[in-house]
Amino acid sequence: MTRSFNKKKNLPSVSPDIVQQVGESPLCLSRPTSMHRLDLEGKPLLSSTESPATVTAEEQEWLHFWQRYAPLQKEDMLKDARSGKIKTVTCDMRDEKGERHWWDVTILPVFGAQGALNHFLVLTSEVTAYHQIQAALEEQLRLAQLNMDVSIALTRELSLQEMLKHCAAALVKNLGAERACIWTLDEQEKVLELQADAGVPIENRVEHMRIPLQSKLIGEIVQTKRPILTNSLLDDIAPEGREAIQKAGMVAFAGFPLMIEQRAVGVMVVFTRNPLTGATFHAMESVSLGIALGIERKNVEEGQKRMGLLIEQSTNAICAVSLDGYLLQYNPACSRMLGLPAQSAPRSLRLLDCFPQKVRQRLQEALRQVHETGQWEGELELRNASSGKEIVIALSIILVADPQSRRSGWLALAAHDITAQKHVESTLKKSEEMFRTLANQAPMIIWRSDEHGNVIYANELWKRFTGLEVKEGEDSMSWLSLLHPEDRSRIIEARTAAHKARRTYQDQARMRRADGEYRTLVVTGSPCYDARGTFSGFIGVNMDITERQRAEEERTRLLHSLAVERSRFEEVLRNLPSGVLIAEAPSGRIMMGNEQVERIFRGKLFYAENVEQYNEWTGWHLDGTPMQPHEWPLARAVHGEYATETVKYLRGDGTIGFITMSGAPIKDEHNNTVAGVVVINDITEQKMLERKQEAFFSIISHELKTPLTAIQGNVQLAMRRIKRIEQREELPEHLAQSFDDIQGFLDRCQQQLRVQNRLINDLLDISRAQSDRLEIHPSLCDLYELVTETVLDQQSAQPQREIRLELPPKERIQVKADRDRIGQVLLNYLTNALKYSPVDKPVTVGLDVEPRQVRVWVRDQGPGLSPKAQRQVWEQFYQEPTIQASSKIGVGLGLGLYICQKLIRDHQGEVGVDSKEGEGSTFWFTLPLSE
Repeated sequence: MTRSFNKKKNLPSVSPDIVQQVGESPLCLSRPTSMHRLDLEGKPLLSSTESPATVTAEEQEWLHFWQRYAPLQKEDMLKDARSGKIKTVTCDMRDEKGERHWWDVTILPVFGAQGALNHFLVLTSEVTAYHQIQAALEEQLRLAQLNMDVSIALTRELSLQEMLKHCAAALVKNLGAERACIWTLDEQEKVLELQADAGVPIENRVEHMRIPLQSKLIGEIVQTKRPILTNSLLDDIAPEGREAIQKAGMVAFAGFPLMIEQRAVGVMVVFTRNPLTGATFHAMESVSLGIALGIERKNVEEGQKRMGLLIEQSTNAICAVSLDGYLLQYNPACSRMLGLPAQSAPRSLRLLDCFPQKVRQRLQEALRQVHETGQWEGELELRNASSGKEIVIALSIILVADPQSRRSGWLALAAHDITAQKHVESTLKKSEEMFRTLANQAPMIIWRSDEHGNVIYANELWKRFTGLEVKEGEDSMSWLSLLHPEDRSRIIEARTAAHKARRTYQDQARMRRADGEYRTLVVTGSPCYDARGTFSGFIGVNMDITERQRAEEERTRLLHSLAVERSRFEEVLRNLPSGVLIAEAPSGRIMMGNEQVERIFRGKLFYAENVEQYNEWTGWHLDGTPMQPHEWPLARAVHGEYATETVKYLRGDGTIGFITMSGAPIKDEHNNTVAGVVVINDITEQKMLERKQEAFFSIISHELKTPLTAIQGNVQLAMRRIKRIEQREELPEHLAQSFDDIQGFLDRCQQQLRVQNRLINDLLDISRAQSDRLEIHPSLCDLYELVTETVLDQQSAQPQREIRLELPPKERIQVKADRDRIGQVLLNYLTNALKYSPVDKPVTVGLDVEPRQVRVWVRDQGPGLSPKAQRQVWEQFYQEPTIQASSKIGVGLGLGLYICQKLIRDHQGEVGVDSKEGEGSTFWFTLPLSE
């Protein structure tokens, strides 16, 4: 108790308004102090001495307390008070209801004016709440210590009895118990076996060593799986046990079943001489759960030890194998059977290496199945390493893995020598039990009938199929009602005739399954005889062939469909004008080819087995390099590529031809390439025509160029002479007018000569382009300057038309290009724009600089092009028939844009057109910027 000074009443801390403390935390407010006086002899001085009837109720209560409950040492306290010593004494007592209370009592001396002792002042304060809280804290500490002691005992490496002895001792020490006992349950014998006890020894301990479950109190706790708790043990116990309890002075009893989920494994019991609190009961319940888990753990450990000893002594070969196939542990029997060292480090031996070569493949398949299904059972033949004899073993493999994941775990293998058993099985008939086991695992209905034709056995599949059970003493012919009405009489007659003749029979019938569907079954029955040769009935098999029938029907339908499709496909191939080859992927083996291939190749089709054999074909790229086997479009197609190429080919008759080959992969529904196909077209005649055409264009161009050059020279000479005459002499008016007319005629002739010259140049360019002889001479040039000059020249030639320029700020735009050829392209774009746009509408030429390239464009306001025409304008000799020229600049051959495209591509650029019908067109080309 903390002492303090009360300034209000000038009294010590036992005054009625102090707060009791533990540390710094207030716990409770003390009951107000009562103050009463005593004379010098220690007798109470009441407020009224005239009549006891006038004594107040408070004084009556205090008198009762002082006379009955005051501490025995009050004389010592009075003696100390007389000498000036002040003491406070705490006493505890029970009231009429038996409830316990605590009081602080202090006697103070009171002196008169002369300093003489006048009387005594008694201060009394009830401190019950403080003591109750202090007791509760102490109890919590004891219970916490109990849990700690029990936890330590459960985690130490002790035997079961030693562990439980420590637990019992912890109960006695921390609960102040007189006795603590722990029994474990023997489920087979239905008794409780005492494993540990602590505290005061009990009489007749031998009787408590094994307690039947039918016994009262202790056995009742296990049977009901509920605790028994009492603080009035003498009243609650059976009469025959009261004498011993009373003699031992026991007051309270707590018995808890030791439970693992819903299963009891033992009982924990505590006897005390003082009542137990609710907190203690809860703590004991928690301790009982921990002890139950400890018992279970010890039982598991003991079981594991017994299992280890059993495996060690077993005559069966047992081993543990890692998931990747290495031995982790094995018993001596396994060592003897496989000839392994007595001891080896884990993972030092591979399982497959421990078995003979002849069984390794099957064992490997078994391990693969275990990883898929979790288990495998089978038989293997091998030579016993210790005896040297050939034996047959029954091998069982089980995957021991985490239920949530099979990525971790191990394999358990058990092998048993069944050589003798196999020998017996080869000489004796199978037992009925073996027969039924096999029958129940069979995928067909198996049945047996007696000599009278009654079915006496049918396997599990029969029950699942029909919904009927075969039971002795019941009608065994009810299955006949399941037969289709059209088949019933025929089956009965065949079955009856076979029984009479003791011969095998087979028939086909429709039988109604439990779900109401009729299934087609093949019914086979054979007579069987006992060991003495006496006919004992029939054994039969009913096999459901419904799915097989459906599969055969579907197969027939599919084969017919495939035959029809193949016939159609072959007919299409035969009638195709092109050659077709189909090869298997990825090998490249040629599976099919049509007749056109042999016609094109002028020789018998060579069915290559793989891509490497494509070297039997002799071909060249157009640049003259030989074709390698993997470069043929068919070889690229079987590897998933799309390829088209023109090939110069040596035909079977020794001549050279040209073919185009277009290859594509054939893929399944999973987008996997399963084959490749190539379409072959003979373009030899086309190539010859192209060469003749090129020669023709070249000859025509040169033949036209010669007279055109002479005419142009004469026209220019005539124009210069007229100009000199006009400058040298003053001509009469009529001659001057004649000379002006002649000058106009010559100007128009000059313009037409330029048109003709352009047409002839186009013919020459197209001839050179088709023979890859179109020459360009690239050098650094300023595209900005080139565009400007070309537009100004064209504006001078056609002053009546408006040509606009949209150029970036004046700067040099360097490109590596043939200046004349790029000027030719721009002039062609500009000429077409002027030709096909209205005379009163401007034509715009622009230039845009992009990060890596420059873009030149020409925009007109003409009729525009359809999407189809936008693709076709780049072809040779194409002229859009629906569009008429709006100005008489001159006609063309439809070669200009084709040549432009060829020139720009030779400069590593691109061409294009953006157009909408009725909104004009924008033709553009790009060139890479010079670094």
